[in-house]
Amino acid sequence: MINKGRFKCLFVILCVCAALLLSGCARYSFLRHHLFADKISEEGSKGREPGPADLPAYLKTAERPDGFSEAVIEKIKQLKPADSELNPGAGDLYEEKDVEQMECPKNPYEILTADPDVYINAAVPMIERYFASYMYEDTETINELNIPKEKEYSYIEVQHQQVLAGGQEKFAVAAVVKIHDVDRENTIYTQFGRLGNDSAVHCNLTVYAEHTSDYSYTMKGIADTDEVCAAIEEKFQPVRAAAVPASDGGCKIENETLMVTYDGKKEWKSVPVTMDKLFCTDGYAQQAAPPKGSYYISPESTFFVYGGREAFEDSPAIPVTMLISQDCGESWKTKELSGWGAVRRIYAGMSGDGKLMYVLMCGDKTMGVEGTSLLVSLDKGKTWEDMGSANGEGSFLVSGAAFFDSSHGLTAVTDHEKPAFYYTSDGGRTWENVRLKAPEEGYTMVYAPGRQKDEFVFYVGQDGYGELEGTVYKYVSRDKGITWEQGEKMMF
Repeated sequence: MINKGRFKCLFVILCVCAALLLSGCARYSFLRHHLFADKISEEGSKGREPGPADLPAYLKTAERPDGFSEAVIEKIKQLKPADSELNPGAGDLYEEKDVEQMECPKNPYEILTADPDVYINAAVPMIERYFASYMYEDTETINELNIPKEKEYSYIEVQHQQVLAGGQEKFAVAAVVKIHDVDRENTIYTQFGRLGNDSAVHCNLTVYAEHTSDYSYTMKGIADTDEVCAAIEEKFQPVRAAAVPASDGGCKIENETLMVTYDGKKEWKSVPVTMDKLFCTDGYAQQAAPPKGSYYISPESTFFVYGGREAFEDSPAIPVTMLISQDCGESWKTKELSGWGAVRRIYAGMSGDGKLMYVLMCGDKTMGVEGTSLLVSLDKGKTWEDMGSANGEGSFLVSGAAFFDSSHGLTAVTDHEKPAFYYTSDGGRTWENVRLKAPEEGYTMVYAPGRQKDEFVFYVGQDGYGELEGTVYKYVSRDKGITWEQGEKMMF
């Protein structure tokens, strides 16, 4: 446990180090307002309104921004996806200024910026202040650090940040964060991330903020990046790849039981899988169905693929697993496919000619770039072959996959420059990156590919993010994906 005197000394040293590290960056950090105790005591003795020199009292005057709620995620989902990872849409609209000469906002979550053209830099002090509000909520001034051990930490480290969506008016910035030197037995910060062997909590967080004035941004909320990505992915749900007609089949979750139907919802049969395995989590949140694209339903073959969780504290690992029925849900077999790392998303299906089953695992994500592993079966799931990567050496996030037949297939990726996909003509053994001409009006979403009769198709959304929402352009290939042409423009 860190005693009070040692904590004060360590904190001041860290503040000085942080100031030196950040001196080359045109941004405002709340660490620069952690003045020495005599200055803080002087400010407090004058009975002045809380200001930046008295951070604990300063934070007490403001309501903590909305944290980890659906409301935050809904706001982020309304923003346009970023065209660049670092500072999309930034121009040269503002002259750089000295923030020390500006009047400090009374709201501690309103962050001054030296140059709003580089608005991404506002995210770091927002994260620092958000966690400072927990550490200092039981103290009056920085001169009286009565911090419970469960709220102690030495400093916040933002290791990497990336703009997910928005621009200079409103933005969502994802950050890789470490909360250093927490109390391993009692810390409250494990609610935000995973406790590592280094006595730090490792977090993936997304900050949502809005432009307040010319040179300031206000933090409006914070969320878990994985939950943000999952929610966005659900809204941007790709078009389901069409393969062998599924005889009016479908599935649903009712009373925490997965059920499947083959006769237009007249009769439902239960599927033997628990919700914690199906959704790969111990804390089950109500869902209407499994993730789209992770299952396939037809009288000949029905399968659900789930798992891909590494062991975490008291939670065991869940390998990627297939639950398969070939008799319309009367009996089921379970087959473990892989223990491949932490999986972000699984795409599974049947080729258009009904000969090839595939499972595409996407994960090992590093700020917008991820790896993949493709498994294929030509004997109805009895044996599987690992084809390796289905998107080269890594690419933007995969948004879907489909096989026209047992040889020709596509994996679509969210390339923001041109509609893009990876193409195979040898059953997934080798892949070629293909980038098509973008619509003149631009686009916001590349949906998953699919098969329609004798054509390979996929859609590009121009101003909508949901499933076939807004203006959509159809791309068509009549030679199994070798050549493509931009088809009709449709409105939904």
